[in-house]
Amino acid sequence: MSNHERIWEGDLLGRRADAEFLEFFLVKRVEERGHAGQKMSFVLNIDAPWGYGKTWFVDRFVEQLVSSGRRVAKINAWQNDYADDPLIPVMAAIDDVIAPTARGKKKALWRKVKANGASIAYSFVRGAASHWIKKGTGDALSDVINVVNNENLEAVREGSEHASDTFLNIIDKNAEELISKFKIQSRTIEQFRSGLSHTIKGTSNDSEIDLLFVVIDEMDRCRPTYAILLLERIKHIFETDYVVFIIATDSIQLQHSVSSIYGANFDSRSYLKRFFDRTYHLELPSIEKFVESQVAKLPLSQLEMPANYSAKDSILASISCFDLSLRDIQQCLDHFHSIVTSWNASSLIQFGALFPMIIAYHKGVDPDISLTYSDKVANIVSRSKKNMISYHFKKVTRISDDDNISYPFQVMAKYIYLSSKSFEDLIKFTPEDSVTIWIFNTFLNEMKLNTGDNSRNDRHSAINTYPALIRQTGRLSV
Repeated sequence: MSNHERIWEGDLLGRRADAEFLEFFLVKRVEERGHAGQKMSFVLNIDAPWGYGKTWFVDRFVEQLVSSGRRVAKINAWQNDYADDPLIPVMAAIDDVIAPTARGKKKALWRKVKANGASIAYSFVRGAASHWIKKGTGDALSDVINVVNNENLEAVREGSEHASDTFLNIIDKNAEELISKFKIQSRTIEQFRSGLSHTIKGTSNDSEIDLLFVVIDEMDRCRPTYAILLLERIKHIFETDYVVFIIATDSIQLQHSVSSIYGANFDSRSYLKRFFDRTYHLELPSIEKFVESQVAKLPLSQLEMPANYSAKDSILASISCFDLSLRDIQQCLDHFHSIVTSWNASSLIQFGALFPMIIAYHKGVDPDISLTYSDKVANIVSRSKKNMISYHFKKVTRISDDDNISYPFQVMAKYIYLSSKSFEDLIKFTPEDSVTIWIFNTFLNEMKLNTGDNSRNDRHSAINTYPALIRQTGRLSV
């Protein structure tokens, strides 16, 4: 197995092709820019909504780049948004990549680059608070407050000519200082850019072109001010030769962050586009591949299902029945995993009963163990399937397996029907089909296992605890 095959093992959404295309494209596009006399840098936005496997893709894309001999600095923006200046964690990640291989003149140059970066960050931190205050109070008021002391304000109030001269002198002096500081910072930024590109060039093992890839994930989860500042830092500080930024975002969420700062009427979409050279949209995965990827994560050792019952087929059928989105399925599976974490009974969890009940809960049906529950669920099934599902729910004594769409809910209805019976009533029941026989025998064994007392006839299946667990874990929000 090659390194790339190992890296992309378990790629049920077919993302390897995206990564291989992007690696080739980015290297060639930077080369093209160099030949055209343009800046040899690039900023790529990888855009995908929640539930598309974006972080899984980014992690393996990073592994692939490293496997190809490229230098990669990876940053989880959300984990670092406590920093005053986003430049600091970005520099720290780059230092982890460059410092170990820098020797001689390159090492001295890199030290100077870090010193310049620290100077830029320090200048920013000193002015950051007033920058965001100005968003609400206005620049003019802030400037006047900063340059005029209490004594001069008193003189101004008296309306003296001396106060006016003093005020203008202070303004002139501060203007000169501001211009001087701006020039110094501009030179520092230029030295930083130049030093960074010269440090990168000629120190990698890449035979095509010397590049540093900086990969940033989880930006859309950051506090809005930090996300905006991070983008501004990338655009204004790191736009230099041989640096490629790959930024993974949920663009819709990031637009909301921008709007929270600049106002609901602000064109946040156009604003964000100016930070990226290109945006690559991860393709909507096929429903079946997505479900396969999620079923692979199920704790199968803790679950029990009837013979020939498929978790994958059950979920696919549920999607059809309830017109579920990928996000809906992900949330239901997260809810399911919360219940697995909370499960402390000795019996195994019955997936065929629990998961359809979780789906119904997320669609607004409060779970319970009653003969009317199935009818409540049938009432919210998507309109095109409603009559068919309702019919099967009412035929609880037999389960027909000729209809894949309704099958998981037939199984759930049978579970509920049998779980409502006490041990005394259950042993009098005569199952007719293979699935009902399997559930019947499972319940009998479970009741014996959980109580250890065959003389008690009021025993019930642990499925009776599912409704309370579904409600309790459902109160755990992200």
